[in-house]
Amino acid sequence: MLNKIEKILSLKISLRVFILILLLILLFLIFFSGVVRHTVIGGSKFGKFGIFAESVSKFPRNIGIVIDRGLNRYLNNMTVVPIKDKREIDEISDLKIFNDNKFSGGYLIFSGFSPDHQENIIHLYDLNKKKYIWKWVPDPVEILKNEPLLNTSKGKYTLNIGWNADDLAYSRRIFQPIHPLLMNDGSIIFHPGAGAPLVKLSACSNIEWINYNFFHHSIEKINEDKIMATLTTKINDKNNIGKFIKDDGYAIVDTKNGEILKEESVVNILIENDYEYLVLGRPWGNNIIHLNDSQPIFINDSFVNEGDIAFSSRHLSTVFLYRPAEKKIIWLKSGPWLAQHDIDYLGDGIFSIFGNNNYLNMPGYKNKNLNEKNNTKLYFFDTKTNKVTTPFEKPMNSNYFNRQANGTQRVIEKNELFVDIDISLFFMDKEEIIWKFDKRVDQDNKSLFRWSRYFKNNELKLDWMNKTKCE
Repeated sequence: MLNKIEKILSLKISLRVFILILLLILLFLIFFSGVVRHTVIGGSKFGKFGIFAESVSKFPRNIGIVIDRGLNRYLNNMTVVPIKDKREIDEISDLKIFNDNKFSGGYLIFSGFSPDHQENIIHLYDLNKKKYIWKWVPDPVEILKNEPLLNTSKGKYTLNIGWNADDLAYSRRIFQPIHPLLMNDGSIIFHPGAGAPLVKLSACSNIEWINYNFFHHSIEKINEDKIMATLTTKINDKNNIGKFIKDDGYAIVDTKNGEILKEESVVNILIENDYEYLVLGRPWGNNIIHLNDSQPIFINDSFVNEGDIAFSSRHLSTVFLYRPAEKKIIWLKSGPWLAQHDIDYLGDGIFSIFGNNNYLNMPGYKNKNLNEKNNTKLYFFDTKTNKVTTPFEKPMNSNYFNRQANGTQRVIEKNELFVDIDISLFFMDKEEIIWKFDKRVDQDNKSLFRWSRYFKNNELKLDWMNKTKCE
């Protein structure tokens, strides 16, 4: 056998043949890349070969995971990460308090991996009691069994959330509710990914409705009857914009039945307000907008009107205020933040912006900044003066603070900040981190978060808990 191998290795080939082989390999790689891209965006032209090609393309990433995580039991669960520093988590509680004198309690609503259920469930956590007080357990298979995308590629399709119709056990484990919104009757509304259905569960986790559009990122309550949700719209599906650009927008959704009452395209809003250059005056990319927050405004003052919407477009590094009643952009600002998430209105003309400051167009630096000190800032943008400040610079430069590419924030009275940074939840003032929360899975692993919510002690109505009896 060794002699045969040696003979093969000793064979001489001409330079012409060698170049021809290289050209054939190059052509195959170009073809293979096209097949992968076609399959990833939902095409089924290549059938099983397309599915195989997509699986092969993930191999380098999986090798990286193996190297990073070792032989961890949660290796293939992308919603669980190893605990790198055992000091991160308190021995008694998932909650670690750094300053008891400043600790004010409250409540958390978040999704995290449950070893008991072997999936990500939604938790309601009482910070005062250091105790989990309610849970919602979605049925991923039931929720996604009628998802239209699952019918492409001969019944198998990998959504952005990693769902795989041929591996339901794995799919259950990586299904994760995002930005869960609690209603006054104990029902909860969420979506499970970056282009997935919007779902409402009762307090007892029964499905009340499912809207099979492609929702992602923020879900905000307007009132008990209506919510605002970010989604990839179909408004421009039949024109050239819709054919080439992922068209993000917002929808107002009826909470009783999940029907969309109103929908607008952010691409259209920008073009119609003479910001066409932001959308089309740049190198081509399918996901140009990457809208990650549609934030309704609930007050009238000198700077905003009730019904206005503040938008955050990550891939444009741009935020703007839009007035639907006039179909007018009131102001728009690009930077100094880079690839930011989540915008809120704080009153007096000031907006808070959670800036991840990730470089998006440099190979090898997609999810980080070369200058580490510039990563992950909370900006205050004062529209009165056009001035930008970073008031939480000191705690965000703490060694405890994680720097990631995702997350959401809530500023309280302009002096305190809650932030979900994906692998931990933090609460801080302008001087220090007051507490940190991690969802433990076991001694070696913790769960990722996906757009969690913090509430002060008097902000949640929990009387439904005493009235609810689940079977």
